[in-house]
Amino acid sequence: MTCAHTTVYVGMYPYYHCGGVYYDRVYYKSEVTYVTVSPPTGGEVDKLDNPSTLEVEGVTYYIESDTFYQKVTRDGKDVYVIVDAPIGVEVDDVPDAAVVVSVGEVQYLQYDKVFYRQVAGASPSKYVIVASPF
Repeated sequence: MTCAHTTVYVGMYPYYHCGGVYYDRVYYKSEVTYVTVSPPTGGEVDKLDNPSTLEVEGVTYYIESDTFYQKVTRDGKDVYVIVDAPIGVEVDDVPDAAVVVSVGEVQYLQYDKVFYRQVAGASPSKYVIVASPF
């Protein structure tokens, strides 16, 4: 990792957060290296740099670097918990790194663990977060 990281624990397992990206430490050829991983659901960070917000049925989601968080208070302090993207929610755009995935005749856009479908007839384009087709 080329930036100063914070350690994010899920249970007893450490992940590393740096520049909006999550990493896992692995050993390769007797050396420690870091590999990019999906944001670990349940992981907590103390702060977000510049999140956007999304209100869904009275719940506020904070979105930063295409990761969804919810703010909770623990021991009198606000923390942000990594959560799954809310199914059925419309968003204005998808991450630039999303790829097209076809299942039968249906096309999805997939970024990491999140699947999107383009809303038919929406102008400008909108997308809905859907359950995995697999």
